[in-house]
Amino acid sequence: MGRGMLLLTLANVVFVASGYVLTVWLARLLGPASYALYGLATGVVTVVQLLVARGVPVAATADIAAEPAHARPILAAAARGTALAALVSGVVALALAVPLALLFGDAPELRACLAIAAAGAITYGVQAVLLALVNGQQRFGRQAAAHVWYSAVRLVTVVAGGATTGARGAVAGFVLAPLLAAPALITRIAAPVPSAAASVVPSGAATAVPSATAVPSAAAVPSATAYLRRSLPLVAGAGAIALLLLIDAFAYARVAGDAATGRYFAAGTIAHVPFFLLGSAPLVLLPSIAAGKLAGRAQQAADLRAGMTSAWALLAFPALALAACGDALLPVLLGSEYAIDQPVVLWLTLAKVGIAIHATALAVDTARGELRTAVGLGLGGVIGIAAAATIGAETAGAQGAAIGTLLVASALGAVHLASLRCAFGPFLAWRSIAAIALLAALFSLPPWLLRTNDLALLGALAACGVIYLAAVTRLGWLSLRSPA
Repeated sequence: MGRGMLLLTLANVVFVASGYVLTVWLARLLGPASYALYGLATGVVTVVQLLVARGVPVAATADIAAEPAHARPILAAAARGTALAALVSGVVALALAVPLALLFGDAPELRACLAIAAAGAITYGVQAVLLALVNGQQRFGRQAAAHVWYSAVRLVTVVAGGATTGARGAVAGFVLAPLLAAPALITRIAAPVPSAAASVVPSGAATAVPSATAVPSAAAVPSATAYLRRSLPLVAGAGAIALLLLIDAFAYARVAGDAATGRYFAAGTIAHVPFFLLGSAPLVLLPSIAAGKLAGRAQQAADLRAGMTSAWALLAFPALALAACGDALLPVLLGSEYAIDQPVVLWLTLAKVGIAIHATALAVDTARGELRTAVGLGLGGVIGIAAAATIGAETAGAQGAAIGTLLVASALGAVHLASLRCAFGPFLAWRSIAAIALLAALFSLPPWLLRTNDLALLGALAACGVIYLAAVTRLGWLSLRSPA
């Protein structure tokens, strides 16, 4: 488990680094006002992508992990279900392009960007189906390599599109990237390896929420429509996460002008780094806990304890380091016109920690087929952040929106962890968590001390990050092994 999480995290580092290159280049090329259009359009792509990719493909991932012998028919049914979901999502996103443009000022360029964004439902759906097989078979090395390739393809397509036609070309490159990178995920369906987890209980048992892990016999693989029904709570949970990441920026855009909104989006891009780095945790925990479902609750709790400790080791340093010096980093990377006279990255980064914890816990709930609590918490968090960010923006500007987001997001993460404790008992290794936090704070000190010096700041962040990663790996927090 730990090796796969580490490989995927390293791939995420490449992904985030390429994202920084895109952010710096586009922000300087487009300027704050046009960058706001790009941010709004790619925000819609993110919502559509999560709705398509985190529904049927996630259910198929869990099924393939639990029943590898039936991977081929499971994948075929999941592909049909995903195609239908992508078609519906794309049509809805296209129909909403004009109303959304009216909501944010009715700029013709924004309408064009939003219309292009709707096509992301198709391209990200193709990528998600191929990823379901690789992830379900726990080929984390192959998955990490494909993620690195996708990062490179996205960099090229967005840069090329932005250089030729501005914001709309950059959005088109963002939409095309997963389709062009998808061949890296094409692989044969491996022969199943016999194990205790290779057979599962049939899915006939009643559950309050459609299970994402109940796998039928070979003679009764779910149909595409059955997958769509089972994926509804997954889509709701994934949609809530997408909105949790973006709803504060949308709320702020209603209050502020284009330039101020562009600066807020840029601050959010930096603050999202810990969340994206932690994207490896759900990818590893979901198939691991699904495959070990028959081993019993104690085994799942042990996997959860190991996975959460490793996830915290990945999250702590980037969160604390960016909270300490992210606001100083904003004009360093993007130019003086993106400077904000209030601490915003600080509060947004800490807010994204709570959302990252919620997303990781959602993967655990998905694997065990109990999604009511996760979906309820996610949707409640969306409403709470929308209200808190709007009130904060109206009273204290960008900093107020960010602080309102932090308050709700922190409560969301804490409550979701408490719900997992009720299900599994005490699973957090508090001593390890405290030690990791202390180590992360120690390595965050040099960047904080040098936060006013451009070159020293970037160098300190890179050097301290590498040393911190080596330290937590050496100490065992990122070299975990799945329990026998």
